[in-house]
Amino acid sequence: MEKAKTLVIDTAVKNGNGELSGVKILGLTSAEWIKLRLKRCFGNIVFSRGLKGDVTVPWDKPLLFDDDTVLRRDTFAYVEEKLRLWTLAEMRAAGVILRGSCIYADGTVTYESGAEIFSPCVITGNSHISAGASVQPYCFLKDCFVGGGTTVRSTFADNARIGARCEIGPFACLRPGSVVGDGCRVGDFVEVKNSSLGDGVKAAHLAYIGDAAVGGGTNVGCGTVFANYDGREKHRTTVGRNCFLGCNVNLVAPLTLGDGVFVAAGTTVTDDADENSFVIGRSRQQTKRKKEKDGGE
Repeated sequence: MEKAKTLVIDTAVKNGNGELSGVKILGLTSAEWIKLRLKRCFGNIVFSRGLKGDVTVPWDKPLLFDDDTVLRRDTFAYVEEKLRLWTLAEMRAAGVILRGSCIYADGTVTYESGAEIFSPCVITGNSHISAGASVQPYCFLKDCFVGGGTTVRSTFADNARIGARCEIGPFACLRPGSVVGDGCRVGDFVEVKNSSLGDGVKAAHLAYIGDAAVGGGTNVGCGTVFANYDGREKHRTTVGRNCFLGCNVNLVAPLTLGDGVFVAAGTTVTDDADENSFVIGRSRQQTKRKKEKDGGE
């Protein structure tokens, strides 16, 4: 079994333990680094990336402890910042285009040459940014895959997979279990939760897609809500390929719509619909003259 690599802090200053000039300290195992609360920012930099040898962080101030085992918060923050800069330097060397310096990327993040990341943003966990993808300012991505040629703008995404050539955001929210196919549009104030969107799905704005499978080529209109919760349990909705969901449509789960279904704006759908159906469920408009106000001149 390969010997575990360690992080070494090299210091030449004094602290409460006396003179430490020229001595490398805190060459600790991964388990000990967890105790020191550095696992989040360091652990997988070395262990997942297969780096050779130790990672050395230059140290230029006293090493401060709360007790014998736990680093003080300001010391922890200093080490974390050193590791952040080290990670960004590695990304640049690998061909990632970094637009600005206010970027936080975990050492566990993987990337391809030609990926573009703007400042400020946060990319954490087991995220992957493909070549040609552009992560624009004010994004938070955790455990996400971003496909090639995709642009992500001002978006929160957690445990989501985004295909190639997509337009995501601004102000989109991809919650855990979201899978977005190739060539999709998930626009402003669209929330996707535990759902899959087939290739070419368009949800341009102001929609909630929860616990659903949406077929390729389907249009999700503004204000559409996948009503997945009956007050006790969550239910799923299946929408076929090349469907059209008009504005302000409510899909009350459990529900299945076949391919090519057209749902008129303002419709609440409670029953399954066969393929190529036209679904409309709203009262007929009535237009009447307004009554004159009593006592008016």
